[in-house]
Amino acid sequence: MRCARVLVVASLIAGCGSVVVPEPRDGGEADAGVTDAGQRDGGVERDAGPERDGGVEYTLTATVVGVGEGSIQFVGSVRACPSDCEVSGPSGSTVDLRAEALAPDEFRGWSGACSGLEPTCRLTLTRNATVGAEFSTPGGFRRFRTITEVPLPEGWSTVEVLDLNDDGVFVGQADLPFPALGYFAVRGDRGGVIESLESISTLPGSRALGINDAGWTVGGAANAQGDGRAVIWAPRPKAFPIELGTFGGADSVGFSIARDNRVVGWADTATSGMHGFLRTPDGTMHDLGTLGGTNSIASGIAGDWIVGRAQRADGEWRGFRARAPDFELEQLGTLGGDWSSAFRVNRAGAILGYSGLPDGRSHAVYVAPPPAVELVDIGTLGGADSVPYLMNDSHIAVGTAQVLGGDWRAFIWSPSAGRIVDLNDLLPRGETEWELTTAAGINNRGQVVGTGTFLGQPAIFFLDP
Repeated sequence: MRCARVLVVASLIAGCGSVVVPEPRDGGEADAGVTDAGQRDGGVERDAGPERDGGVEYTLTATVVGVGEGSIQFVGSVRACPSDCEVSGPSGSTVDLRAEALAPDEFRGWSGACSGLEPTCRLTLTRNATVGAEFSTPGGFRRFRTITEVPLPEGWSTVEVLDLNDDGVFVGQADLPFPALGYFAVRGDRGGVIESLESISTLPGSRALGINDAGWTVGGAANAQGDGRAVIWAPRPKAFPIELGTFGGADSVGFSIARDNRVVGWADTATSGMHGFLRTPDGTMHDLGTLGGTNSIASGIAGDWIVGRAQRADGEWRGFRARAPDFELEQLGTLGGDWSSAFRVNRAGAILGYSGLPDGRSHAVYVAPPPAVELVDIGTLGGADSVPYLMNDSHIAVGTAQVLGGDWRAFIWSPSAGRIVDLNDLLPRGETEWELTTAAGINNRGQVVGTGTFLGQPAIFFLDP
């Protein structure tokens, strides 16, 4: 257990643990003692404490616990103790304590001789006792150990990160000056962007949207005819593209790729509209259909679960969840608005998505594993809207959300935390040069990648837990 910056009251007699405690005060006192084997005084059993000047003294030990940072202050003191601290005082004397969290960490409550959630506690010494104060980081998430700026090659700008695998490799798109001006899919890691996947493609406008743990990447690129097609890129160093098909139309895009290289996305039909698809490694394109309308998009796959959004007969979009091999679309609701979308899914079938509200705003949402279908509002950081990006198998989600005033900040959320947390509040202590605006990916190791500013300049960040 820890006891950081513990301050003690009155005059210190010897070192960090010997003090004279004030005389008792009236009202609001907590009895620090219970009857126990030991010295009897006036019919009350008490622990025998150290004797001084013929009187009985008792010792109070103070400790700090939890993943957060803070201190216990013995009110009136001017000295801090670096570890677990003890104070001694005569029987019946009172001690006033105050728990002080080091912002943005939070005080979570007392234990031992003190109890409750109020930061102050008064107790009366009638036996040897222990008191603890628990401190937590916001939401109970552990503070990240390191943050790394990912360097970009000269001339690269406007990088958008879109997915992250368990090896710490991420993909996205960037505005590049070669082989022609425009956006190209990119892949990189914390050591820097290591490969432009579109060095293989001669046309700009490509983007990498998903990557699996084997390094296979999925997205979209223009073919020689100028049609946009879903594409799979092999892992480096080969990085050759595999063009996927359509349902008879011109265009298609791949959004997510499973561990076994199954791909989901959307493809144009021969008549009209686009349909969500599942492409299996044998090359078969499975049409996922709709919810009665014209269009659908499949945007996430994990295990046997597929999620996305589809139109109903009335034209409104609804998020859906489906399970291989029957592919029956299970419709999700909304947060009161007229649309919803399921964006990502984990192997348990939990969903990360977003939904419209009656007033036109949109919030990121979470849906627990089946049979649950209820949308849990992740909320915002005080502003109007929030946008989800990725969720891992531990149900920890990241994205971007507006703060009061309209600026966007990276967020992290989980069902156990129960509230949205500004990722900037979990940076390593002393990291003040960063402002994280979008958390685009989180993997099963707890690593997070995204974009923000470093010393006021746009940058990609990589967080290690």
